[in-house]
Amino acid sequence: MRSAMNRGAPSSFRTVLAGGVIAGPGEARGGPCELVIRAGRIAAVRRPGRAAPVATVLDWRDRVVLPGLVNLHVHLEYTHLAHAIAGGTTFSAWVREIVAHKAASTEQVLVQARRRGAGWCLRTGTTTVLDIVSRTAGLPLEMERGPRLIEARELMDLPRGCDAQQQLDAARDWLARGSEGAGGRPRRAPWRGRALAPHSPYACSNLLLSGSARLAAESGAPWTLHLAESEEEWTAFERRQGGLWELGRAIRPEWGEGWCGRSPTAYVAGWLPPGGIVVHANYLAPGDPDLLAAKAATVVHCPLSHAFFGHAPFPYAALLRAGVRVVLATDSLATLPAGVEATRGYDLAAHAARFQRAHPGVAPADVLAMMTVAPAQALGRAGELGIVGEGTRADLFALPRRALGPRPEAWVAEWLEAGGEIGALATMVGGAVEWEAAE
Repeated sequence: MRSAMNRGAPSSFRTVLAGGVIAGPGEARGGPCELVIRAGRIAAVRRPGRAAPVATVLDWRDRVVLPGLVNLHVHLEYTHLAHAIAGGTTFSAWVREIVAHKAASTEQVLVQARRRGAGWCLRTGTTTVLDIVSRTAGLPLEMERGPRLIEARELMDLPRGCDAQQQLDAARDWLARGSEGAGGRPRRAPWRGRALAPHSPYACSNLLLSGSARLAAESGAPWTLHLAESEEEWTAFERRQGGLWELGRAIRPEWGEGWCGRSPTAYVAGWLPPGGIVVHANYLAPGDPDLLAAKAATVVHCPLSHAFFGHAPFPYAALLRAGVRVVLATDSLATLPAGVEATRGYDLAAHAARFQRAHPGVAPADVLAMMTVAPAQALGRAGELGIVGEGTRADLFALPRRALGPRPEAWVAEWLEAGGEIGALATMVGGAVEWEAAE
């Protein structure tokens, strides 16, 4: 059934007639449902038939509605680099190749890559994206439709000519100018659409790590860091040797003083801001999960990127025991395993399926939470994003009802088991239909 409204058209009041609703993890209801939307938020979720003011009506009775997915780690600038670097290489060799590819890409190419990638996210039900941005930070994407974009400005001072204090000053100005939201679309951002992303402990000096953490804490901006991603990173910090160590020392001979004998996580633990977003955390010492828990950090796991590098098993159980929040994200298409289509690289359902195969004991409802309520909590938007309920943002996507079985309580498991094969039919952001599949 087609929507009885213009796609993307704003409206202060509208009603969605759905064939079922998965309001959140463990909260599925079958049969016809009615979602009342006012000013971009959900005013009510109820059975149809109650009297209501005249409203624009979306007839989605052939669809099941889910909360929009939240992707906390993506590099949209690398969208054009799907399968450009072969898997099976060392991490330091991959770093050299990605640096060369970025240097060869013009700003126009990177902007186009971000725009294309944002569209692919939207088509898979993702409505909020935290995008790590280097050379195109602040440039308009000129998108007619798209997800909520949080631009995370990448910071690093390992390369020659990069000054930590200059980067911190620029970052402070970046945050101060961020109230207009990312992509030049003020209505897209219910919060400041900007964040800080010091790259990693091996690409940032102590001053840049600590200064950016203070700046994030003062401003309330999200702060995110690649941490303990590879075995080479571990070896560099523990023993001051290996490919990554040699790469950094070749750039700056003084690099890495003071690293020896500590894990990457132990090295940066004192600088982590409360609620920081740590990406990867694949290689942890026994006490590292407790260090992350003490800072209320969120760990972002990217299953397909993890598979691309052939990392050791992700320490999910250890993080869970320590009480660390773990979420799923997609990372970039530059770490997409062979055989995975580029358009599936930003499909969180495909990443969730890979996670479930590695961790079969995790309940489907908990996996859904890792893409909805948990990342919303990490952004400080609990009760606003990642669920469908009264007062929440009207960020939704719809699956075909015919592709799911008769039992609502099994719908999430069926969708996850399909690994993205049950595709979205439409995606809504702030009450506007931003994308809808052609009939």
